Amino acid sequence: MQRKINSKSGKFLHYVIHVHHRSWPDLGVPKLTQPIIDIYNEYVDPSVAKKLPVAVHCSAGIGRTGCFIAAYICFLQFKASRLVSVKSAICNIRRMRGRAVQKSSQYFFLHLLLVEMIENFNGQDLSKVKSKFYYILKVVQEKEAKKAAKAAEEKQAQKPTKDAKR
Repeated sequence: MQRKINSKSGKFLHYVIHVHHRSWPDLGVPKLTQPIIDIYNEYVDPSVAKKLPVAVHCSAGIGRTGCFIAAYICFLQFKASRLVSVKSAICNIRRMRGRAVQKSSQYFFLHLLLVEMIENFNGQDLSKVKSKFYYILKVVQEKEAKKAAKAAEEKQAQKPTKDAKR
């Protein structure tokens, strides 16, 4: 979606391209990496190349936003042969935005996203590496789902019943 944003006076302020990606659940990860890579290629890369600002935000601005930005920054560092580690990149991002990349699943999805971008960039087959990250991501998501279900059960058990209110 493209929007022209005008002030009350009717003068041109900014030209904004607004991309609303809806298949990335809150506190989770998307099922596929390619739509995210497409956003980088179609919108982020051209803006960065033109030295235009790019704004990224999810509801809280930490989990999905941190993952999206960290993967992109890691890839830029990789292309410049300056990537030390994903962990150090996240630590740097967290200095600017605390709690960026909230969940373990987001951390592993970020790695998977980075490997896919490197694979596309180098033309190398990294399917063995990707399959390991997909496996780890699946295990982590299962653990997070069990933890969330347990927390929901405990919360439900703490609610007073109608009889207890009397």
